[in-house]
Amino acid sequence: MIKVRDIYSYINNIAPFEDAENWDNVGLLVGNMEYDVSKILVALDLSKAVLEQAVNESVNLIVCHHPVIFKPLAKIKLGGMLSILIAHNISVICAHTNLDVAEYGVNFYLGKALNLKNARSLRNEFGFFCGRLGELDEELEQSEFLEKVSNSLGTDFIKYYFPTGKKIKTVACSSGSGAFMLQDAVAAKADVLVTGDVKHSSWYEAEANIIGLVDAGHFNTENVVIPELVRQIKSKFKEVICKEATHNVAIYNFWSKRNCDL
Repeated sequence: MIKVRDIYSYINNIAPFEDAENWDNVGLLVGNMEYDVSKILVALDLSKAVLEQAVNESVNLIVCHHPVIFKPLAKIKLGGMLSILIAHNISVICAHTNLDVAEYGVNFYLGKALNLKNARSLRNEFGFFCGRLGELDEELEQSEFLEKVSNSLGTDFIKYYFPTGKKIKTVACSSGSGAFMLQDAVAAKADVLVTGDVKHSSWYEAEANIIGLVDAGHFNTENVVIPELVRQIKSKFKEVICKEATHNVAIYNFWSKRNCDL
């Protein structure tokens, strides 16, 4: 019988938990290494809908990107998410920043989704692989590039800034809240950085550095890794049922009248 520790060890090989940022909380956050595993759900976030599916389908293990426990707990509410997990013997493994910086982690698949050629790691000032850098098949107009991002990441809501008239060929990308990689993208001579959760000040930083900046959303720039995690786990553990959570979606909605005709 497959145990939680078997899945934990496999994920640790893909994205070593020791590589997570020191402020992060990763690994087995709920459960027991010796519990049996026959059904696994994989999701970006452990939402109420994902938890409900796990309970209804008698899932033993949830693998998710964002930590289900982030700050130290002072109490556990009965009927809350953690107590439901414990009551149903559902373990939770979280792979967060360790999966972001892994060689074949979130950013690798973000670059792949954008179909970057000659893709290589984009390092930050501390040497971490916090993004990808590559080239498009051909130089694109700004509106064409926005359509490409929209189609590749499955989102119709995109915020953007582009220097006037600049075409797009060399692309940097950093998943989630990756605008901190802007100066690294500039140093790499990228035409644009694709990321999510861009703060107000970062738009002006992009303008000052004459580089394009695209905010395609935290969820959409990270969720590209989830189908790949499912595929890899299923390939390694053929006796286990593993699938992406049905409700592995962003819980927020956007209204947008985006016009790509720049």
